[in-house]
Amino acid sequence: MQEASPYLGLGMQIAMSMVFFVGGGYLLDQWLTMTPWLTIVGACLGMVAIFVQLIRVTKEINQRPKPSKRTDTAPNE
Repeated sequence: MQEASPYLGLGMQIAMSMVFFVGGGYLLDQWLTMTPWLTIVGACLGMVAIFVQLIRVTKEINQRPKPSKRTDTAPNE
């Protein structure tokens, strides 16, 4: 279970990143009457944020020491 912990919240983080950027772009579009340009920019920024997040999590996972598979066998006498 400990090995899966970095992945458990990742889906929610990805979804919230996209909602934040697209929602922000939509709200700015409504305020500035520039529909749909800022929504599109928000979607692109959201995708970039998702890729950065995935790269960060991947680097963290790869930097962790991997458990060694030791075999403790007694010598044959």
